[in-house]
Amino acid sequence: MKVQELFEGKKPQRGGEIVKPHPYSVKLTFKGAGKTFPALKGDIYEKDVVIGTFSRKKVVDGYVPPIEYKFKSSQAKARFNDFADSLSIEETIEALLPL
Repeated sequence: MKVQELFEGKKPQRGGEIVKPHPYSVKLTFKGAGKTFPALKGDIYEKDVVIGTFSRKKVVDGYVPPIEYKFKSSQAKARFNDFADSLSIEETIEALLPL
């Protein structure tokens, strides 16, 4: 079984259920210069609907500022927070960023 098949939900994991794709994604609208932690701006999507925005300022003197986010509604924030489970919202946004 290939890893891609697990993410596409084709076969169940050992001892588990079929992996279902999640409805969340992030799309960058701005990516600054820098290799490790560039400045970022983007949108948070649930399916094809924008539910929030996020940004991170550029690194200054080795300090990496946190990702700041704003959701369009408290319900959207609550759904995204439920999806994040044990991760923080900032960590989840960073995990969803395209490579």
